[in-house]
Amino acid sequence: TSIVIYRNLSNAPNDFYEVETLTSADIAAFGASPVSYIDSLPDSVLSTRINDQINLEGPVIDNNTYLVDVVTRDGSNYTNLFEAGTLSFTGSKGGRELGSKDFVITATSTVNDLISFMEQSMGIVKTAAEDSFPSTTNFGGSIVDSRLQFISNMGIENALDVDLSAFQLTDSTGDTSTIALDFTTTNANDVNGEGASADFIVFDSLGIPLNVRVTTVLERSTNNGAEFRYIATSSGNEPETGVSTVVGTGIIKTDGQGKILSVSEDTVAIERRQSPSESPLLFKLDFSQVSGLSTGTNELSASRQDGFAAGTLSSFIITETGRIQGVFSNGSTRDLGQLRMARFANNSGLEQVGDNLFAGGVNSGLAILGDPGENGLGNVTAGAVELSNTDIGQNLIELILSSTQYRGGARVITAVQELLDELLALRR
Repeated sequence: TSIVIYRNLSNAPNDFYEVETLTSADIAAFGASPVSYIDSLPDSVLSTRINDQINLEGPVIDNNTYLVDVVTRDGSNYTNLFEAGTLSFTGSKGGRELGSKDFVITATSTVNDLISFMEQSMGIVKTAAEDSFPSTTNFGGSIVDSRLQFISNMGIENALDVDLSAFQLTDSTGDTSTIALDFTTTNANDVNGEGASADFIVFDSLGIPLNVRVTTVLERSTNNGAEFRYIATSSGNEPETGVSTVVGTGIIKTDGQGKILSVSEDTVAIERRQSPSESPLLFKLDFSQVSGLSTGTNELSASRQDGFAAGTLSSFIITETGRIQGVFSNGSTRDLGQLRMARFANNSGLEQVGDNLFAGGVNSGLAILGDPGENGLGNVTAGAVELSNTDIGQNLIELILSSTQYRGGARVITAVQELLDELLALRR
């Protein structure tokens, strides 16, 4: 333990230089009684100690600095910027707000941990399998002059926007406050191509909706064609470690006429480690309708997908081929079953088993099974009631009953009318 004593110059009140360093031995020599230290060093000597001038900002931060040790200064007031708790971060990318992510700050959390957390939350792609990925640019976060600097991927759609309101810190007592971080924004990398973006919703195995955003940007062009990079991000991504939102990236190659030649890594994988859904959720992106033609504006949209939310069976239809198709509340249709038909050599030999049902008998011959329209079998007419499915006797009985009930009701009305007429006649 030591005590360093600094003093400013009489003609420079803001410049402080080291006067004396009291070691632990010096402090022990003072004993228990208070001791006054007398500074007798003249300014002429003190001003020569340039190398011993105090840095009022304190030690500069590095990647291994603990977050709880990071301080900010306002005049002579020093404030700890972070404390143990949960840090919620909601940034913006391409003018659209990103999903909120949480980072648990402990006593051993470092500045490098914060940089990794922000890189993953903002969906910055640092490396890619393709050789065309720019190797001269260090995408991601770094420390420059004790400030955090983030270089996003190329393209206007990938431009980052971080302000003070993006950070909310909840301490161990549950108190939530806005962190007063000092940010400055600079253009760290030139935009190479405007690019475009599209947002859509996919569903995991439990029908949970997940937002996915795909951005594209021109990465390289030659006399033979162009290469566009796509980046897919999802706030619903739940990796085993970290909070990464990048779920896919690849290269879209076009020829001299703007037609798609190939797409690398067109499969998107969304991890679902923190939910009971199947993980990962895999789906492919179909870029076959995309072109590299020069237009006034860049557009990208999701026109069709084969995924649906959870739904219940609302109705069903029977097609002419005998397929039973269910129509669900989410707009999807699924095959529920297939009608089979049977043909017998002697229909008169069928045995009646009741309720207008027949079964093969000794004299009917073997059943020839198949789908409707096959092997000389009959066809199915959707929505129609066939004679074989109608009990004529029961229908006649119901018709007679209905007719009798109608006549009975009509006679009741007639009788009531006659009673009313008699009542009126009595009054007259």
